[in-house]
Amino acid sequence: MLLEALQSLRAQLNDLRLVIAPRHLERVGEVEELSRQSGLSVQRVSRMTSTSSWDVAIVDTLGQLPAHYGLATVVFVGGSLIPHGGQNPLEPASLGKPIVFGPSMENFAEIARQLLTHQAAYQLQAHSELAPILEKLLMDEARRETMGQRAQALVERLSGTSQRTLEALKGLLTSRSLPT
Repeated sequence: MLLEALQSLRAQLNDLRLVIAPRHLERVGEVEELSRQSGLSVQRVSRMTSTSSWDVAIVDTLGQLPAHYGLATVVFVGGSLIPHGGQNPLEPASLGKPIVFGPSMENFAEIARQLLTHQAAYQLQAHSELAPILEKLLMDEARRETMGQRAQALVERLSGTSQRTLEALKGLLTSRSLPT
């Protein structure tokens, strides 16, 4: 679905590129083959050089995702167009990125709801909406900036929630309040 969206969008944005980070590294070869079958040039990130030319880059090592989120113009959160439950949108949100995800965000329902409430993300109901929403965001820098700022502000508001809860409960958890 992402490869189809990339090909569709390249008609207006010919320098558009896609970075895919498979959730499981054993899928790198499969994603690479699908990309090639789509007629796109593919490069594994671990093999890139400064002169590498590519349409699709595949993150093929652990620990690289934050760097790629930081470089992204728009982030699509995977595992959300199929009944998989989605992936965590907090990391791209913390980096101030506009976020797009599909209808299957059950594993991250509360943060997805908050991102939507704060107009920091778009939720697709069908894969056919992917290219039009990405086009809307890629063509509108002000919208991207606003969404990214809202996402980052939400994460900052949520930061420290556990610590604040513990502080509030501290008085209830003193040795005097425990039964003897």
